[in-house]
Amino acid sequence: MLSPAKRQFIECLMKEGVLKFGSFTLKSGMVSPFFLNFGNIASAEALDLTGKAFANLISESFPGATHLYGPPYKGISLATATVMKHPNRQLAMFYNRKEIKGHGEKGVFVGHTPKTSSTVIMVDDVMTTGGTKLETMELIEEAFGVKVAGVVVAADRRRKQEVTEFPIPLKSLIDLPDLMEYMKAKDPSMADVLNTFYHGGING
Repeated sequence: MLSPAKRQFIECLMKEGVLKFGSFTLKSGMVSPFFLNFGNIASAEALDLTGKAFANLISESFPGATHLYGPPYKGISLATATVMKHPNRQLAMFYNRKEIKGHGEKGVFVGHTPKTSSTVIMVDDVMTTGGTKLETMELIEEAFGVKVAGVVVAADRRRKQEVTEFPIPLKSLIDLPDLMEYMKAKDPSMADVLNTFYHGGING
């Protein structure tokens, strides 16, 4: 059973044009029947709802969090929206530039950067393979001597055979089975397509 909170979030994704159906070739080369563009979470209403959803999940799953890290670029706005809605008003956020700045403070990281005693949670848009997240975790550890304690994504889009253990705790607002459940009432034929994809089909 899809929870009211998850249903509301998916409806927000539909309304904002984040969730689209069709035929999309992903960075990995995989052909997917859906695509999630979280860059479209840009309205005050959508950012408010998404920030609250992330904040609730993080406060429940990682109550000791002191810092949120948002990977460039979409993770930056998601982490910002989240920290503004989190009940811990001392919770800080930071992000990194993709290119090293050659003037001013010349820093790679921006915001309230962590200490070795900090508890850092990564906030990002989607989980597909996790490769980029692992690389970023290493970057943070090298820069600050602190390991990322957990990852929270808006959507876990991995297929059934790809849902393997991640090195650190991973949470998501929604996953592919949630989308399948939502589409059963909205568009049964699309729910069937998603089900086929989830179980390893539709790969061009």
